[in-house]
Amino acid sequence: MATVAGTVLDPADAAWLRRVLPGRRITAAEPLGGGYRNENIRLDTDGGSYVLRRYLRGDAARTCAIEAALAARLAAEAGPAAEVIAAAADPLARSVGRARQLVHSDYNGKNLLTVGGDGRWSISAVLDWEFAFSGSPLTDVGNMLRFRACGPPGFAEGFVAGYRDAGGQLPERWREISEALDLYALADFLTRPPGHRYFGKAVAALKDRLVRDAPS
Repeated sequence: MATVAGTVLDPADAAWLRRVLPGRRITAAEPLGGGYRNENIRLDTDGGSYVLRRYLRGDAARTCAIEAALAARLAAEAGPAAEVIAAAADPLARSVGRARQLVHSDYNGKNLLTVGGDGRWSISAVLDWEFAFSGSPLTDVGNMLRFRACGPPGFAEGFVAGYRDAGGQLPERWREISEALDLYALADFLTRPPGHRYFGKAVAALKDRLVRDAPS
Protein backbone atom coordinates (compact mmCIF):
# COMPACT_ATOMS: atom_id res chain seq x y z
CA MET A 1 0.00 0.00 0.00
CA ALA A 2 1.14 3.55 -0.77
CA THR A 3 0.22 6.29 1.70
CA VAL A 4 -0.17 9.85 0.41
CA ALA A 5 -1.06 12.52 2.94
CA GLY A 6 -2.78 10.00 5.21
CA THR A 7 -4.78 8.26 2.45
CA VAL A 8 -3.88 4.72 1.46
CA LEU A 9 -3.75 4.00 -2.28
CA ASP A 10 -3.87 0.40 -3.42
CA PRO A 11 -0.66 -0.60 -5.29
CA ALA A 12 -2.68 -1.39 -8.40
CA ASP A 13 -4.35 2.05 -8.23
CA ALA A 14 -0.99 3.75 -7.76
CA ALA A 15 0.53 1.88 -10.72
CA TRP A 16 -2.46 2.73 -12.93
CA LEU A 17 -2.27 6.40 -11.95
CA ARG A 18 1.40 6.50 -12.93
CA ARG A 19 0.44 5.24 -16.39
CA VAL A 20 -2.48 7.60 -17.00
CA LEU A 21 -0.79 10.64 -15.42
CA PRO A 22 2.76 10.30 -16.75
CA GLY A 23 5.19 12.76 -15.27
CA ARG A 24 2.73 13.88 -12.58
CA ARG A 25 3.76 13.33 -8.96
CA ILE A 26 0.89 12.89 -6.50
CA THR A 27 1.46 15.24 -3.57
CA ALA A 28 -1.79 14.71 -1.65
CA ALA A 29 -4.81 12.41 -1.64
CA GLU A 30 -7.96 13.13 0.34
CA PRO A 31 -11.33 11.29 0.44
CA LEU A 32 -14.25 13.46 -0.67
CA GLY A 33 -17.57 13.51 1.17
CA GLY A 34 -20.88 12.34 -0.24
CA GLY A 35 -21.64 9.27 -2.26
CA TYR A 36 -22.75 5.96 -0.84
CA ARG A 37 -22.14 3.40 -3.56
CA ASN A 38 -18.72 4.58 -4.73
CA GLU A 39 -15.64 6.31 -3.36
CA ASN A 40 -14.14 9.57 -4.61
CA ILE A 41 -10.60 10.68 -3.76
CA ARG A 42 -9.17 14.09 -4.59
CA LEU A 43 -5.65 13.81 -5.95
CA ASP A 44 -3.36 16.84 -5.94
CA THR A 45 -0.35 16.63 -8.21
CA ASP A 46 2.46 18.92 -9.23
CA GLY A 47 0.51 19.56 -12.43
CA GLY A 48 -3.09 19.95 -11.29
CA SER A 49 -5.88 18.26 -9.30
CA TYR A 50 -7.97 15.23 -10.22
CA VAL A 51 -10.66 13.00 -8.76
CA LEU A 52 -10.12 9.25 -8.57
CA ARG A 53 -13.52 7.52 -8.59
CA ARG A 54 -13.59 3.95 -7.29
CA TYR A 55 -16.58 1.78 -8.14
CA LEU A 56 -17.19 -0.45 -5.14
CA ARG A 57 -20.52 -2.19 -5.79
CA GLY A 58 -22.52 -3.86 -8.52
CA ASP A 59 -21.21 -4.24 -12.07
CA ALA A 60 -18.26 -1.88 -11.77
CA ALA A 61 -17.13 -2.27 -15.40
CA ARG A 62 -20.60 -1.45 -16.75
CA THR A 63 -21.13 1.51 -14.41
CA CYS A 64 -17.71 2.92 -15.22
CA ALA A 65 -18.29 2.60 -18.97
CA ILE A 66 -21.72 4.27 -18.77
CA GLU A 67 -20.49 7.22 -16.71
CA ALA A 68 -17.45 7.74 -18.94
CA ALA A 69 -19.64 7.69 -22.08
CA LEU A 70 -22.17 10.08 -20.55
CA ALA A 71 -19.44 12.50 -19.50
CA ALA A 72 -18.02 12.55 -23.03
CA ARG A 73 -21.46 13.09 -24.59
CA LEU A 74 -22.40 15.83 -22.15
CA ALA A 75 -19.14 17.64 -22.80
CA ALA A 76 -19.78 17.49 -26.55
CA GLU A 77 -23.51 18.32 -26.61
CA ALA A 78 -24.70 19.85 -23.36
CA GLY A 79 -21.97 22.15 -22.16
CA PRO A 80 -19.27 21.96 -19.51
CA ALA A 81 -18.76 18.57 -17.88
CA ALA A 82 -16.00 16.84 -15.99
CA GLU A 83 -13.32 15.57 -18.35
CA VAL A 84 -12.57 11.85 -18.08
CA ILE A 85 -8.79 11.44 -18.21
CA ALA A 86 -8.89 7.64 -18.13
CA ALA A 87 -11.38 4.96 -17.11
CA ALA A 88 -10.97 1.36 -15.97
CA ALA A 89 -13.17 -0.70 -13.66
CA ASP A 90 -10.10 -2.18 -12.01
CA PRO A 91 -6.43 -1.50 -12.89
CA LEU A 92 -5.47 -5.20 -12.77
CA ALA A 93 -8.66 -6.35 -14.45
CA ARG A 94 -8.08 -3.74 -17.14
CA SER A 95 -4.69 -5.16 -18.02
CA VAL A 96 -5.90 -8.75 -17.98
CA GLY A 97 -9.61 -8.89 -18.83
CA ARG A 98 -10.10 -6.06 -21.30
CA ALA A 99 -7.46 -7.30 -23.70
CA ARG A 100 -9.04 -9.81 -26.10
CA GLN A 101 -7.44 -11.45 -29.08
CA LEU A 102 -6.87 -14.87 -30.57
CA VAL A 103 -4.86 -16.92 -28.09
CA HIS A 104 -3.08 -20.10 -29.20
CA SER A 105 -3.14 -21.61 -25.69
CA ASP A 106 -0.34 -24.10 -26.45
CA TYR A 107 2.24 -21.64 -27.68
CA ASN A 108 5.68 -23.17 -27.22
CA GLY A 109 8.60 -24.59 -29.12
CA LYS A 110 6.98 -27.89 -30.09
CA ASN A 111 4.29 -26.07 -32.07
CA LEU A 112 6.59 -23.72 -33.98
CA LEU A 113 8.21 -24.27 -37.35
CA THR A 114 11.39 -22.35 -38.08
CA VAL A 115 13.35 -21.54 -41.20
CA GLY A 116 16.97 -20.47 -41.49
CA GLY A 117 18.42 -17.87 -43.79
CA ASP A 118 21.00 -15.09 -43.89
CA GLY A 119 22.62 -16.41 -40.74
CA ARG A 120 19.48 -16.29 -38.59
CA TRP A 121 16.34 -18.26 -37.77
CA SER A 122 12.74 -17.06 -37.96
CA ILE A 123 9.30 -18.53 -37.33
CA SER A 124 7.65 -19.81 -40.51
CA ALA A 125 4.44 -21.28 -39.03
CA VAL A 126 2.55 -21.85 -35.78
CA LEU A 127 0.90 -25.28 -35.61
CA ASP A 128 -1.89 -27.01 -33.65
CA TRP A 129 -4.57 -24.42 -32.96
CA GLU A 130 -7.12 -26.83 -31.50
CA PHE A 131 -7.02 -25.17 -28.04
CA ALA A 132 -7.29 -21.60 -29.38
CA PHE A 133 -9.75 -19.16 -27.81
CA SER A 134 -10.38 -15.42 -27.40
CA GLY A 135 -8.61 -14.13 -24.30
CA SER A 136 -5.65 -12.31 -22.83
CA PRO A 137 -2.43 -12.53 -24.88
CA LEU A 138 -0.57 -13.01 -21.59
CA THR A 139 -1.86 -16.59 -21.65
CA ASP A 140 0.54 -17.37 -24.48
CA VAL A 141 3.34 -15.46 -22.77
CA GLY A 142 2.90 -17.61 -19.65
CA ASN A 143 2.87 -20.76 -21.75
CA MET A 144 6.06 -19.89 -23.60
CA LEU A 145 7.90 -19.00 -20.39
CA ARG A 146 6.45 -21.88 -18.34
CA PHE A 147 9.66 -23.93 -18.38
CA ARG A 148 12.08 -21.08 -19.06
CA ALA A 149 14.56 -22.52 -16.55
CA CYS A 150 15.07 -25.44 -18.96
CA GLY A 151 15.74 -23.17 -21.93
CA PRO A 152 19.05 -21.82 -23.18
CA PRO A 153 20.60 -18.77 -21.47
CA GLY A 154 18.90 -15.56 -22.47
CA PHE A 155 15.82 -17.26 -23.95
CA ALA A 156 13.27 -15.53 -21.72
CA GLU A 157 14.86 -12.12 -22.19
CA GLY A 158 15.02 -12.60 -25.96
CA PHE A 159 11.40 -13.69 -26.14
CA VAL A 160 10.21 -10.68 -24.14
CA ALA A 161 12.29 -8.30 -26.26
CA GLY A 162 10.91 -9.81 -29.46
CA TYR A 163 7.35 -9.61 -28.16
CA ARG A 164 7.74 -5.92 -27.41
CA ASP A 165 9.50 -5.19 -30.70
CA ALA A 166 6.54 -6.73 -32.52
CA GLY A 167 4.13 -4.38 -30.74
CA GLY A 168 3.11 -6.58 -27.82
CA GLN A 169 2.07 -4.72 -24.68
CA LEU A 170 3.22 -5.92 -21.26
CA PRO A 171 1.31 -4.26 -18.38
CA GLU A 172 2.42 -3.79 -14.80
CA ARG A 173 2.99 -7.14 -13.04
CA TRP A 174 2.86 -8.98 -16.36
CA ARG A 175 5.04 -11.83 -15.08
CA GLU A 176 2.73 -12.49 -12.15
CA ILE A 177 -0.37 -12.24 -14.33
CA SER A 178 0.97 -14.51 -17.09
CA GLU A 179 1.98 -17.14 -14.55
CA ALA A 180 -1.45 -17.00 -12.93
CA LEU A 181 -3.14 -17.47 -16.32
CA ASP A 182 -0.87 -20.42 -17.07
CA LEU A 183 -1.36 -22.08 -13.69
CA TYR A 184 -4.35 -24.19 -14.72
CA ALA A 185 -2.52 -25.67 -17.69
CA LEU A 186 0.56 -26.29 -15.57
CA ALA A 187 -1.46 -27.99 -12.84
CA ASP A 188 -3.12 -30.21 -15.46
CA PHE A 189 0.24 -31.92 -15.99
CA LEU A 190 -0.06 -33.26 -12.45
CA THR A 191 -2.90 -35.51 -13.65
CA ARG A 192 -0.43 -37.38 -15.87
CA PRO A 193 1.34 -40.52 -14.63
CA PRO A 194 4.41 -39.71 -12.49
CA GLY A 195 6.64 -41.17 -15.17
CA HIS A 196 5.34 -38.80 -17.85
CA ARG A 197 7.98 -36.39 -19.15
CA TYR A 198 5.93 -33.32 -18.23
CA PHE A 199 4.91 -34.48 -14.75
CA GLY A 200 8.37 -33.95 -13.27
CA LYS A 201 8.83 -30.62 -15.07
CA ALA A 202 5.49 -29.38 -13.74
CA VAL A 203 6.36 -30.39 -10.17
CA ALA A 204 9.72 -28.63 -10.42
CA ALA A 205 8.14 -25.46 -11.87
CA LEU A 206 5.45 -25.32 -9.16
CA LYS A 207 8.00 -25.86 -6.39
CA ASP A 208 10.14 -23.09 -7.85
CA ARG A 209 7.20 -20.69 -7.79
CA LEU A 210 6.27 -21.60 -4.23
CA VAL A 211 9.83 -21.01 -3.03
CA ARG A 212 10.21 -17.81 -5.01
CA ASP A 213 6.90 -16.31 -3.87
CA ALA A 214 7.09 -17.44 -0.23
CA PRO A 215 7.18 -14.57 2.29
CA SER A 216 10.73 -13.86 3.41
